[in-house]
Amino acid sequence: MDSFCIQTSSPEETTELAEKLVKFLKKGDVVLLTGDLAAGKTLFVKSVVSALGSQAVVSSPTYTIAHHYQTDACPVLHIDAYRLSGPGEFRDLTLDDFYDDSLTLIEWGDIVETVFPDYLRLEFHFSDSSKTARDIRLSCKGQKWQSQFEEIAAKLGVSS
Repeated sequence: MDSFCIQTSSPEETTELAEKLVKFLKKGDVVLLTGDLAAGKTLFVKSVVSALGSQAVVSSPTYTIAHHYQTDACPVLHIDAYRLSGPGEFRDLTLDDFYDDSLTLIEWGDIVETVFPDYLRLEFHFSDSSKTARDIRLSCKGQKWQSQFEEIAAKLGVSS
């Protein structure tokens, strides 16, 4: 299985998805969040940070590029690549010092995906005109994620 799609019908269901996925996320992991503007990427990050035991107020780092959050499980590095021109400008930020010691969540991750050899990717799209339902496609790159992708799908109720 290379990818699969989950549909959520509300922000609460997107939060539930994050809570289920957090069991697979740990220090050193990279999660790329892509897709439609305002489709739930920041909500997903908020939900992950909360599920990891933090009461931090999470907001999109569109203008500051990165926020750090301390959680009970591990530090979370939240990056928004929207304003970056590409992988070169991203590398110039020298955030790579934090990747091994943090769970790294990158909004607009498609802009910088070539920087990472291993990542889990969630692509958020509106699935109806009501603007409440989302189609969230999960895929991965790299041996680390390939080895547990089937288990993730099973945990989310997707059969192969």
